[in-house]
Amino acid sequence: MYVDPRVNARWHFPGVKTKKSEWKFAFAGGWGMHTKLPTLAQVYPATYYVDVIQLNYWHANPDYRRLNILTYTIDPTNYDLQPAKNRKWEIQLSAEYNKNDFSVTFFNENMTSGFRHSTVCVPYTYKKYDPSGIDHVNITEQPDLTTLPYTPTTLLDAYSQVTNGSQIKKIGVEFQYSSPRLSKIKTRFTVNGAWFRTTYVNSEPMFNASVTRVIDGVPVNNLYIGCYNWTDGMIRERFNTNVITDTYFEKLGLAFSLTFQIDWFASQQTMWRDGVPISYMDNTGTMHDYTDADREDMYLQWLVIEPNSSAVYDKRTTPFASYFNLKVTKTITKYVKLAFFIDKLFDCAPDYTVSGVKVRRNVSPYFGMEINIKI
Repeated sequence: MYVDPRVNARWHFPGVKTKKSEWKFAFAGGWGMHTKLPTLAQVYPATYYVDVIQLNYWHANPDYRRLNILTYTIDPTNYDLQPAKNRKWEIQLSAEYNKNDFSVTFFNENMTSGFRHSTVCVPYTYKKYDPSGIDHVNITEQPDLTTLPYTPTTLLDAYSQVTNGSQIKKIGVEFQYSSPRLSKIKTRFTVNGAWFRTTYVNSEPMFNASVTRVIDGVPVNNLYIGCYNWTDGMIRERFNTNVITDTYFEKLGLAFSLTFQIDWFASQQTMWRDGVPISYMDNTGTMHDYTDADREDMYLQWLVIEPNSSAVYDKRTTPFASYFNLKVTKTITKYVKLAFFIDKLFDCAPDYTVSGVKVRRNVSPYFGMEINIKI
């Protein structure tokens, strides 16, 4: 069992009276924890199988061919997996004057034990049979493994396991203004928006078995796999504003909602990753510190992973775009409401350039209807 405590408090300040109305201010804050349990697929993952070829002998006569495979059965279950804990706090300042409401909220979230598919490295020992001594001309049956010479060999392989190795940090500011409904035009105006910044990173060192270099017919990752203390993540930011007008004609049972949606910008940046490993595992399962001398080793030098281009770490920003949405709702009876809506009826999405390449944005409107029945 897990406990998720939450505390909220709100303080109303004394009002400030004016000739027309009264200013009302309030300050609020909250703190809480949220437990996120893993899914069934994460708790009970599928069994992982590793097939290692020990002998692959081919003969023109199919009856004399022989293939011998050693299969390892791996249980990728992480019995130390724990629920992810998310901690959040926020503060809010609100004001009210003559039925005009305004509020601004700042929040901060931090989850340090999020779920991630991490790489687990395991050495596998097998017999590498030598078929060079087989008499291919006079053979009369499949090769007998008990008479073939072999070399005990070990290779490294990796599989994926769910761990508590992710960290997600979120900060942001939300704001909203709401006007009173103006009696002459029967319309109310609402302006809201938010700025978000989300950082996705790993919270533990990671193995990476992506080295593709082959030396003397042997893949480097069959012998050594590096462990990197890099920041494998990204930073995303977004700032948007919505201007909403809703008009309600009570006698006609009609409501019109017009929304002017503005995306000021959206950006994404891959965080810098140091491609030099802090350690590595050899094919016996032993961990070693990675030193400067290893950069000169015939195999170990290839564990240093260089980015294809420094441009992959550049911040990519999608600039301003705006959309206009319309929704009309008709109250048929007190139990039935019918609505028709058009999203992105009009738009303004200028072209922009990324790394010298012009990006053209095409926006398609979306039409629909919905019916609400209250019983």
